[in-house]
Amino acid sequence: MTTEATARRFRLASPATALVLGGLVLVLMAADVPLARLAHQSLNSSGGSAPVWFSAPLGAVGFVVAWRQPRNPLGWILLGVAAFGVLSEDASFYAVADYRLGHGGLPLGWVALLAQPGWAPTIVLVGVTVLLFPDGRPPSPRWRWVLWAYLAVAMLWIAGAAGHPRRIGYHASGGGWVDPGGSRVVHSAAAAGAAGGGPAVQPGPV
Repeated sequence: MTTEATARRFRLASPATALVLGGLVLVLMAADVPLARLAHQSLNSSGGSAPVWFSAPLGAVGFVVAWRQPRNPLGWILLGVAAFGVLSEDASFYAVADYRLGHGGLPLGWVALLAQPGWAPTIVLVGVTVLLFPDGRPPSPRWRWVLWAYLAVAMLWIAGAAGHPRRIGYHASGGGWVDPGGSRVVHSAAAAGAAGGGPAVQPGPV
């Protein structure tokens, strides 16, 4: 049974899968341009997430490694870093456009708030990359315990980041932001999504 599961995993970790994930990351990066314009922001702004120039090189390196060495988990991890990072950036732009500029008039704004904490798994996966560098394995058997402990704490942190209320602001100079520690948000995005409606967001100061 274990042999079958391992074989299935290696079949999924293939150049074709790398091509699909790389294409998905590329589409998300391309979406940054119209979404940044919609939010009246520059592509260089972070807006509560990592800017696209941070995600792009990591995605490129991850794609090359996953394509040429599909059994090396570092390639897939770096693709995950890029995917979560650019998804969070797209969601940040859309959330600012909807709740700060559009006053909640755009469709599916609550989905953007659910996706915006993608910065959290981005950070976690960067840490995993450091722990598994350079061959995708822990340096020694003892480091396996460090890796598992890190992942356990990271999962709790990601869950807290996803469920925490967020505050959305927009400066007169053109910089928007999504604050994960926004105490002035009435409801969290997760609760709003479960209720089937948009979150009641109180904007931050101008």
